[in-house]
Amino acid sequence: MTDKGQSDEERRAVHRARVFKGAVLRFNRGYSALDAVIRNQSEGGAQLSMGDTSGVPGQFQIHVSGDDAARMARVVWRNPARIGIAFMA
Repeated sequence: MTDKGQSDEERRAVHRARVFKGAVLRFNRGYSALDAVIRNQSEGGAQLSMGDTSGVPGQFQIHVSGDDAARMARVVWRNPARIGIAFMA
């Protein structure tokens, strides 16, 4: 899964920019939603912060505040308050 000898930054192929954007995760055919804050982001993924990650499914649609389009994403890692996601094509 992860190599404890390397930091997250060292394992990433692409640099993630620090951001502070609101986002909504939609799942369950659009009937369920959770609010999140994007902490850092690259073209391929992001780190999201929220109160509790236990209700976040493995895949969902993410709507970023100020963006017109939504993207599909999958969870790569999680802890109780944050998740790392990869954007899907």
